[in-house]
Amino acid sequence: MSDQFLHGIEVIGVDNGYSIIETPRAGVIGILGTAPGANSDKFPLNTPVLIPGLASDITALGETGSLPMALRLMFRIATPMVVVVRVEASTDADTQLANLVGSNVTMGFSTGAYAFLDAPARAKIVPRILVAPWFSHIEQVTDTLISVSENLRGIVFADAPAGEADTYVQALDYAERLTHKRANPLWPFVSMYDSVTARLQSVPMSIPWSVVESKTNYYDSSSNTPVLLIDGISKSVGYGRDKRNTLSNLLNEKGVGTAIFDEGFRLWGNRTADPTSIWRYRAHVRLDDMVCEALLQANLRIVDKRITPMYAAGVTEDINAYLRHLASPVVQAIAGGKCWFDKSLNTADEMEAGHAYFTFDYGRFGIAEHVQLIRKINQTYVEEVFANAA
Repeated sequence: MSDQFLHGIEVIGVDNGYSIIETPRAGVIGILGTAPGANSDKFPLNTPVLIPGLASDITALGETGSLPMALRLMFRIATPMVVVVRVEASTDADTQLANLVGSNVTMGFSTGAYAFLDAPARAKIVPRILVAPWFSHIEQVTDTLISVSENLRGIVFADAPAGEADTYVQALDYAERLTHKRANPLWPFVSMYDSVTARLQSVPMSIPWSVVESKTNYYDSSSNTPVLLIDGISKSVGYGRDKRNTLSNLLNEKGVGTAIFDEGFRLWGNRTADPTSIWRYRAHVRLDDMVCEALLQANLRIVDKRITPMYAAGVTEDINAYLRHLASPVVQAIAGGKCWFDKSLNTADEMEAGHAYFTFDYGRFGIAEHVQLIRKINQTYVEEVFANAA
């Protein structure tokens, strides 16, 4: 290994690996809205601000607009980490829409929903569960959040129209127009008690569901989770454990999450707004996002190295070690996985051109959405009883 003369002994360290791979945070909520009475020093407009699980921080938002009540209710359910983007409130609908959507700029900072893209640099954290309570029924707002979530590897909980004149038909139409694996439309509103107004309020379901999702493992489903603080729903949603012809079943089939009453109010729905694709399940989208993001974040150090056999083996083993961890009995995020340095892709010409290819796969567990208990009659048990009694 060395052509320098030495009459003695030396230690040579060989670093076979390049990085320790860890899964990034998956449960940070990003909330978009208004708060005209906010302290502008603590919550400047169009700026992602982190609330690190402290309910006391939301008092600086004041009491008016969409953000204060939404965050109060969130922190009644749990203590999530939330990135807040406050936009200017306006009584003019077009102006309010423009403020919410905002703009994505290449020089300087973005505004509106696009401000979440600046969160990694400005708030030092990535929000991956995006909501805009009281505004996400506006298709342009949700479309923008979906676009942002693509960049952040996140998901969007979008509240379908749930006004007095709106029915489940509007919710199904809304889901059909979104048709995206990152979109999770919800219907109807739910009733929750607000301590400031001292009354039950009909509020968007994205408020409780985003909190429940933030507390759920990224590879698990947040459906069938009871929420004690939900006191009712704004529209009647029929449900039965073994009933196919119910509204809850129809909504779920079409990718709309809802709330049902079964031993308390529960969030109910696994599917995204792309309910017939391989990404029909929200948990599968989240799992893939986090695996890919973990590998992306951990492997900066493998760029610009010489493509040698040791390099190929080191990178491959790092990824395989991570996949083994995810498949281990204590985690079981995946069923198994493997990474390999594919020789058919890594030809001499490709490597000479600076290209290195590491292929990996993994197996994902299914979601028990439809459980069938198969009953059989077996009379041999009767014969055994009488045989033993003889």
